[in-house]
Amino acid sequence: MPVYRWAFPNPWTADELDIVCRFADHHGVPCAVTPDNVLIAAAERLQSDSALRLMALAELEFYLILDRANDRFSGRAQRSYQQSEPYLHGRAVVDEMLRIIGKITGAVKYAHSEVGYIDKIESNDRELDGRRVEQHEIEFDLMPIEDLGCWLPVSRWLIRVIADRCGASVTFLPKLDEGMAGSGLHLHLAIEKQGTNLVEQGDGGLSEPALRLIGGLLERARSLSGFGNTVAASYLRLVPGQEAPTRVCWGRRNRLSLIRVPLSFRTNARVDLAMNPGEQSPALEDLSRPTIEYRGPDGSAFTHLLLAAVTACVAEGLVSASALQTARELEVAADFAGDAARLTALPELPTTAVAAAELLRRDRGFYEAGGIPARLIDIVIGKLEQEADAGLSARLRGLPAAERLAKSRQLMHKDLHKH
Repeated sequence: MPVYRWAFPNPWTADELDIVCRFADHHGVPCAVTPDNVLIAAAERLQSDSALRLMALAELEFYLILDRANDRFSGRAQRSYQQSEPYLHGRAVVDEMLRIIGKITGAVKYAHSEVGYIDKIESNDRELDGRRVEQHEIEFDLMPIEDLGCWLPVSRWLIRVIADRCGASVTFLPKLDEGMAGSGLHLHLAIEKQGTNLVEQGDGGLSEPALRLIGGLLERARSLSGFGNTVAASYLRLVPGQEAPTRVCWGRRNRLSLIRVPLSFRTNARVDLAMNPGEQSPALEDLSRPTIEYRGPDGSAFTHLLLAAVTACVAEGLVSASALQTARELEVAADFAGDAARLTALPELPTTAVAAAELLRRDRGFYEAGGIPARLIDIVIGKLEQEADAGLSARLRGLPAAERLAKSRQLMHKDLHKH
């Protein structure tokens, strides 16, 4: 059935309206076992039970695959964060993505290049081999979490179509090569009450609901991986030294932790006046945008189910007797990676899809009680187990260097357009 508020004019055809639909059952009511309705029901239940609304945005990262026609202005590996032209060859393509997705969704903050850059990739896949690949990110603005469930798949479709129309390709794979940054799907979350963001207290510290949100996510973080990291290559991204989480913890402005509290940009005065003392134009009283960033998921995620599972974790955290204590126990300092004893004492995230399947199986009662049908959980567990990656890291380490690299690439590239 069409959802009228999610309809939009096709950006390339003047007389075509594209319509996002939800599934109904034979009674004409929302079908209870489809992922779209599972997410919406979870969001409605949280709001009904707590009078709070869960808001979310996503950092949608992807690799743009470009023909390598010349050697001009070649970039440097792992040095492309916020890069500019002419060292950013795909800028015009991403500008078009930004323009169209922003116009359709009305909820895009910005786009920028990310760390990952491979000047000439090697692969058995002809679509990849010999190409220049650049990592980019389109970041959305906060919206109700059920709306994010709509616009993420629509935006991924648009990104692919625009890339193809520009003679390029694109992939949301979590990893493309050893030692190179992987692509994540970081989620930023905020709790609102009657339009007011409740993440921060008046003094700029985290509120109790925000700490409960963090605790709720951390208590189920290991099994949440089953919804957010669904292929073997996901676990080649979640390795130390790549700004990717490996332990269950949270920290303020710490990119190594599973959950990060970014700068909210709350200030006591207008910061632009320090550089522009003569400026007389009015300014908003509060430009702060406090969120809680969950850094585990990647582009292989089962998007609607991941968002529904996150919503269930937040709902549990808001009422749980243990969520606050969990948040306090698992907070880490900005430099915690240098504290070996502290690091090894933290719970470890799963290191394979098979391990994530087992953790999801153990926690399935919680997710079923949170509204995710048993049938869908069975499907997720089955797909994770099909990766058959138990002991993968040890097997790769046992191979000669060249053979290990070839096997890793084959594994990373096998699902180029699967998700």
